Amino acid sequence: MNATFLAPQPAGHLMASRALFDALAPSRAEACHPAAQFAQAVGRVVNGLVSHETYASAASAASESGLTSRQACSNLARAAACDANPLAALFPAGLATRAFEHRWNALNEAARFGVATMVAAPGTETAAIRRTPRTQEHDDPLRAALSESCIAWLATRADADAHTGEYALVSLSLRLGEERSAAHEVTTRLYTEPEASLETCAAELAVTPRTLQRQLARGGLAFGVLRQAVRLTIAGQRMRSRAESITATAHAAGFYDSAHLTHAWHQACGLTPSAYRDIATITRT
Repeated sequence: MNATFLAPQPAGHLMASRALFDALAPSRAEACHPAAQFAQAVGRVVNGLVSHETYASAASAASESGLTSRQACSNLARAAACDANPLAALFPAGLATRAFEHRWNALNEAARFGVATMVAAPGTETAAIRRTPRTQEHDDPLRAALSESCIAWLATRADADAHTGEYALVSLSLRLGEERSAAHEVTTRLYTEPEASLETCAAELAVTPRTLQRQLARGGLAFGVLRQAVRLTIAGQRMRSRAESITATAHAAGFYDSAHLTHAWHQACGLTPSAYRDIATITRT
C-alpha cells in the first residue's frame, strides 16, 4: 500500500456512506412506511455521501446514547435492502468473491473515505478486513462494526435486494408495494424519457403539475430529486454494461453534457464517472 494512500488528510475533505450514517439514527415507525423508504432510497442515490466528520460525530453521539452495534447493523440491513445508489450497484448479487474483493479494494483506494477498508475473501469463513483511518483519529468500534456488516451484507445479499438493473428504482418501488403510487408512475415514465418535465409527467397522469407535486410530497419526494435519481441509475447501468464514452452516457441518461453528469456523479458517489467505470469493469475470479 503506497504512502500517499495512508497519508493523513483533513477530515473535512473526507467522506462516508450515507447508508452507514442513516444506520445511526433511531428507528421511527414512520420511517418504515414503504413511501418513506422509497423516498429515503431516492435521496441516497442523489446524495450518497456525508462528510466523514459528520459521520464520526454521529457515531460518537450514538454510542454515548446507548445505540449498540447490533441495533446499528439492524438499521443498516433495512437501509441496504433499499439501496439503489450506484456504489452499491458495483456489487451485484452473485458477484464472484475475488471480483468483489478487487472492486471493493479499488473503490476504497479511489474514493476519499475517512477510513480505508480493505478486504480479503469477503462473504467467506476466512474473510479478513483491515481498516486504516485517513486522519489522526483512532478507529471507532461502532463504525468498524457497521463497515464489517456492510461488506458481509453486500457479499451475500439476495437478488431481490440488489437494485442494479436497467430500471433500478422501478424494481425497488415494486418491491415496496408502491406500484399504485404517483411516485411509481412518475419513476416509470422517467425511465422512458429522463428529460421529461414535471408538466409532461403530470399530463401523462391526467393531473395538474401542482397536484402531482402534492402527491409526490406526501411520500417525501420532490420531482427534481426523483428525476435526478433516475438519471443517475440509468448512467450507472450504462457504465457498468456498455463500452461508450462518458458523453454518450450523459446524453442517454438525460444530462445536458458530460460536465453535468460528472458533477452529479461526484455528489452521488464521490468519484468521477471514469473512475467508477474502471472499477465496474473489474471481473477477476
